[in-house]
Amino acid sequence: MMNSQKYNKDEIFPDDFTEDDKIQFEMYLEQSKLLFPKLSGEEWLIKQAVFAYMRKEKRGDVEPVSQDEIAAIRNRYTKDTIFYTEPIETTE
Repeated sequence: MMNSQKYNKDEIFPDDFTEDDKIQFEMYLEQSKLLFPKLSGEEWLIKQAVFAYMRKEKRGDVEPVSQDEIAAIRNRYTKDTIFYTEPIETTE
């Protein structure tokens, strides 16, 4: 592996991540790509979700996410990433 690739890879981890955390992150990332193949092209999104999950796990917050929390996250993501335009009126 080239040094620049190694450097860039290490750069993505938060400062408080141990070597074990980094291995755990890689495992979660690969599992997530397999579980959600439609999102595998959006690796940045999966990475952010894994980071968030691992932070919750470190705090001891291992309760499953509620449906309301899922809806709020989905709505925030949709609001920030999808832009609606007015329909174009056509004359027949």
